[in-house]
Amino acid sequence: MIAYKQLQHSWNPLPPQLTDEGARWALIMDSWEGTKYVPGACVKGSGVDCGRWVISCACELRGRSMPALPEIPHDAAFHSPEVAHEARRTILKLMQPVVEIFHDLLQPADIIVVGPQGGGPGHTYYVGPQRHQLWHASPPRVDVTGWAIPAEYTLLHIYRLGELTW
Repeated sequence: MIAYKQLQHSWNPLPPQLTDEGARWALIMDSWEGTKYVPGACVKGSGVDCGRWVISCACELRGRSMPALPEIPHDAAFHSPEVAHEARRTILKLMQPVVEIFHDLLQPADIIVVGPQGGGPGHTYYVGPQRHQLWHASPPRVDVTGWAIPAEYTLLHIYRLGELTW
């Protein structure tokens, strides 16, 4: 059984000027729900992995095409932290504009990056459109979960899509 630890962050709705983006975000999350976890894939309703899902959702919100991604070893966070950090930097470049945030107020579409103790970034979550929801792509599927991360993981970074910064 997996042990979890609660996030110590507050959830805030998007401000009124971003109501349209918030509604689109909810539709995007719902449209991916149940898609099988398939390493190296990115087809809504068929299969996707964590990194490709995060980029695909941001591209969908922005009306952009999905860029090509390098192959990333599935266990890089554990065995090659430097490879995992380089992959995170590459993904961030493809997702620009993004802003790293350092406060405790999270909002829908914020990206939470976690990794094993002493390792590199290994998993991502999106803050969901509803209070205290996190969405992620991990075996067996894209799913919504509560306001917690696995206890063996450390919260490494939180990013916000630049157009949702207020």
